[in-house]
Amino acid sequence: MNNSDKVVVVTGASGYIGAHIVKQLLEKGYKVRACVRDPNSERVQFLKEFATSDALSLVKADLLEADFNAIFDGCYAVIHTATPYIHTTADPENDLLKPAVQGTLSVLEAASKTTSIRRVVVTSSGGAIIDSSSPTGVEKEEYSESDWNTVSSLTLNPYFYSKVQAEKAAWQFHEENKNNSTGNQFELSVINPGFTIGPALSPILNTSQNLVIRLITQAQMPFPTMVGMADVRDVAKAHVLSMESDKSNNQRYWICQRTVSWPEFPKIFQDQCPNYKFNINLNPPQVNKVWRLDNSKVKDQLGLEFISIEQSAKDMVDHLVCNKLISL
Repeated sequence: MNNSDKVVVVTGASGYIGAHIVKQLLEKGYKVRACVRDPNSERVQFLKEFATSDALSLVKADLLEADFNAIFDGCYAVIHTATPYIHTTADPENDLLKPAVQGTLSVLEAASKTTSIRRVVVTSSGGAIIDSSSPTGVEKEEYSESDWNTVSSLTLNPYFYSKVQAEKAAWQFHEENKNNSTGNQFELSVINPGFTIGPALSPILNTSQNLVIRLITQAQMPFPTMVGMADVRDVAKAHVLSMESDKSNNQRYWICQRTVSWPEFPKIFQDQCPNYKFNINLNPPQVNKVWRLDNSKVKDQLGLEFISIEQSAKDMVDHLVCNKLISL
């Protein structure tokens, strides 16, 4: 079966990562069924720039109310990126945990009933591996995909907690579905991105961009921690490579180019963009715990070659300036 004969569903298709996945799939000749909240919204029309009308279709799909059985019909694979991405809420259980877990299970349940679906890729988070922002989250010097975040909770970094629980629910469902003689048998893989930077495809600001803007223009005090970082294009590519490779069956991949300290982060942007004068905090705190990551798995198994964080920073600023999303 040629790529042009395969239809891939992407949930959260207009998001920061989802849009890049849609673009890369279309560039490789796949047909894409892009799930968005409102196909008629001006916020999602930029997706149409990536393909002819017959290669891309926009479908209405609210995470908790979508008829995924109908949406998945005749499709080859599903890449599930949709999830609530908020870090502060008065009701983390209903705003974060339940939508993340129930949305993921809804996607997998529909895949288990759709005989054409052969592969499902779920977007998790590096926060499901380590809670590097918590004072008690870093317990050793090196982390990899074999680790799980056991620190976060509904009261401590609930976004990370929602990603942990959603990913665990996905693996549990998949294991149970293997033993279900009436269920459609599909292969599952999970992508765990670090903090994601790089150029967006949408002209509308997203959460990651807003954080970067505050750090480099408002002298916001950075966190006294380290974080794994990745380019959005690499994160998207990892999803596509995982969907295409049998090596990814039952695997999770941590997509991070390297660890960066938050105090170092604004300086990277300034160094890569000397023509701009950023307003960064000149007295950042000391990092409380240093750690490193092992990203060899995705390189060895899927052949992913990472874009440097420095290049990501430059390209991100270029995008923000070009789209007049930042004043410098």
